[in-house]
Amino acid sequence: MKYDALGNEVIIGNAYGYSVDSSGITTSTVGIATNETKTGVTLEVVKSLQGLWSDKPKNHKVDKKKVTVKAMKLFPVNLELLEK
Repeated sequence: MKYDALGNEVIIGNAYGYSVDSSGITTSTVGIATNETKTGVTLEVVKSLQGLWSDKPKNHKVDKKKVTVKAMKLFPVNLELLEK
């Protein structure tokens, strides 16, 4: 059993997001949890955005369709909000 950043159990099939920063550039990725691994949770990527500081984020091309992320970095996401 894995737990997200809010302390809730990660539910396979639910949507989660996470962000990483590097040199002022933030990349936020949203995906569907598909699997628990020994080291984290695998997400099937739905969308990825990237932006510099406070600029409006732009779509970011993702090389991998699936990523494994440390569960503690995940936040639950409402996919309906991505459509707006």
